[in-house]
Amino acid sequence: MSYLVDVSWLADNLRRDDVVVLCASMGNPKKSLSNGIPGAILADLEGPFSEAGAELPHTVPADVAAPFTRLGIGQETTVVVYDRFGVMCGPRVWWLARAAGLDSVFVLDGGLPAWVEAGQETAPIRNFDEAIAEQPGVIRGSERPELLTGITGVQHALARSGHAVVDARSSGRFAGTEPEPRDGVHGGHIPGSANLPYTRLFDERGLMLPPTDLQRLFRAQIDDAQHLTMTCGSGVSACVLALAALEAGYTDVVVYDGSWAEWGRPDMAQPIESVR
Repeated sequence: MSYLVDVSWLADNLRRDDVVVLCASMGNPKKSLSNGIPGAILADLEGPFSEAGAELPHTVPADVAAPFTRLGIGQETTVVVYDRFGVMCGPRVWWLARAAGLDSVFVLDGGLPAWVEAGQETAPIRNFDEAIAEQPGVIRGSERPELLTGITGVQHALARSGHAVVDARSSGRFAGTEPEPRDGVHGGHIPGSANLPYTRLFDERGLMLPPTDLQRLFRAQIDDAQHLTMTCGSGVSACVLALAALEAGYTDVVVYDGSWAEWGRPDMAQPIESVR
């Protein structure tokens, strides 16, 4: 099964009553609101799609289903998520939807740039509060908390054969030679983890590579490991790795929710590797 849809599929199905398009946003939501796919709704990772007041950025909401059901999304809804960057923060909302128990949820391959390149029309989109449904949606599927893990889960993965922890950050951040974007966080990486920058998962047009190419990329970093834990800066681009891994045929994939924003904090006292 593929979790990607292309521009032509979305263009053909955009006006179906059972299709909801979400525009994932992470920083400067006004840009996403001002120009997007007609009828889309903003899914702000600095807003309802993260836990309000959480100590760590982009923490999964305590009620992960709530932002979806408030929009009238239910088990019969087909959800397509995109973002204005391409495929960068959209997979985080897709992963949250899966954790909420939704099954028919997809990512638009290439995101808004692919939509524009194909000559499709754009328009201002709706903010979350403007799109709240009179009748909440009903998600009958069970929530999947096992799709997300914490420090203990990462530690267990590092200690078990057949498991791998894969970091989506740039090679410079992984090595500790580039500065971290968040104050007070060490540079470097989780000892024993592998590095596969999420930007390597796409072709020159910004579309995700074919499954066979994705398989080669993963195997070059993790050999024959089949149980994958994805990490990044704050649990967002780790979901891009998760999407690519499922497209490549892996079936046991989890995301470290706190990611480096948690592991790299001095007060967490976790081991760190760095070239420095």
